[in-house]
Amino acid sequence: MGASGGGSSFIIQRQLFWREGDVLRSAPVYASVLNRSGWDRVEYSEDETEAAFNARVDAKACDCR
Repeated sequence: MGASGGGSSFIIQRQLFWREGDVLRSAPVYASVLNRSGWDRVEYSEDETEAAFNARVDAKACDCR
C-alpha cells in the first residue's frame, strides 16, 4: 500500500500467500488504484512478470494510460 509521489493517487495491492514446505511464497492478485478519475482495478495475469504488473499499476496511478 502506498501513495504516488504527486500525492494524487492511492494504491492498494492484494497479494496471495502460500507455503511451499518452509518457504513462504506470494504473488499479486490485483491492485485498486484511486486516481483523478476514480477507482481503477488492475488484474494480475499469470503470464506477466510482477515488474510488468507493477508498471501497469503505476501507469494507472499517474493517469498515464
